[in-house]
Amino acid sequence: MGRRHGRGVMTPPWPCRRLQELLGMTHPILQAPMAGAVGPEMASAVTAAGGLGGVPAGTVADDRLVADLTAARALIDGPYNVNCFLHPAPPVPSAADIDLAARRLGELYRHVGADVPAPRNPLPRFEDPRLRTILDLRPAAASFHFGLPDAAAMDALHAAGIVLMASATTVDEAIDLVARGVDVVIAQGAEAGGHRGGAGLVGTMALVPQIVDAVEVPVVAAGGIADGRGVAAALALGADGVQVGTALLRTAEATMNADQRARLTRARAEDTVITRGVTGRPARGLRNRLTDDTEVAATALAYPLQISMTQPIQADPELRAIWSGQTAPLARDEAAGRTVARLADEALTIMRGLAPG
Repeated sequence: MGRRHGRGVMTPPWPCRRLQELLGMTHPILQAPMAGAVGPEMASAVTAAGGLGGVPAGTVADDRLVADLTAARALIDGPYNVNCFLHPAPPVPSAADIDLAARRLGELYRHVGADVPAPRNPLPRFEDPRLRTILDLRPAAASFHFGLPDAAAMDALHAAGIVLMASATTVDEAIDLVARGVDVVIAQGAEAGGHRGGAGLVGTMALVPQIVDAVEVPVVAAGGIADGRGVAAALALGADGVQVGTALLRTAEATMNADQRARLTRARAEDTVITRGVTGRPARGLRNRLTDDTEVAATALAYPLQISMTQPIQADPELRAIWSGQTAPLARDEAAGRTVARLADEALTIMRGLAPG
């Protein structure tokens, strides 16, 4: 049985509550802040259902970031997470590298009737304006992908009462994150959709217990979790909670068009591929002509220069990248809040059935 708190609200009988207490949630379920696929509406729905909504901030310009996060704070009634990218400045590519990347993409640009563009850096860096915006709005958490801010920024975020989270794909990455001040490690298994947070390709079931054994902070399992069975399994492996992304891509609040939803509905687990050719960093998505034609990683420029090379042709539905994990067949057409409630109910039912006595 759960216990009552506050004004008679029943607390679900989760086996561990330190993640919920740290982040102010009811259920240990985090929404992956998937850039390009979600917005404040989904984050609001997930938080309202007792999870932790996530707002992507890694791909928007500084002026739009202020507007987006201000709107999110007004819409979300409860805790939420702001996700930031910490990619290093890309090296200046040589003329030979640019030519190789352009020739690899040439047929795709001829298909859409356009010229291959010159590479540029299309994404903002995590610098003072972005840090000040987050400090001013004070979300419950800030999560980081590809790296961490410097020590002064980490101290400022902690001083503002913001919980810091980051993705690890290996045990060594997790240990380093904690040593540098991260409060929650997101153990990202190879099954996860979207960009890899690190260099590892270890499966979730193998990665989670090893990271749990290696660090003292709460661990969130990510990758291959799209129903209550996955939630219960992750908690049995020692995780304090889960992060789900692909399970939410077909929900009403996802910013996916009809073609993208149709492709996700047809997708099978084996229809995804990890490629560096679309953005310059390894990312898992649905296989299509773009991923097939850019599969040779040696032809890709560094992240995020490669994005500027492939983004224009993604206006063609046949060439649009759809980042998805291996659990697309488990996703449902429903409201995001319903997904969170269903995962929680399913997991709790499973765990009650497995409890001794």
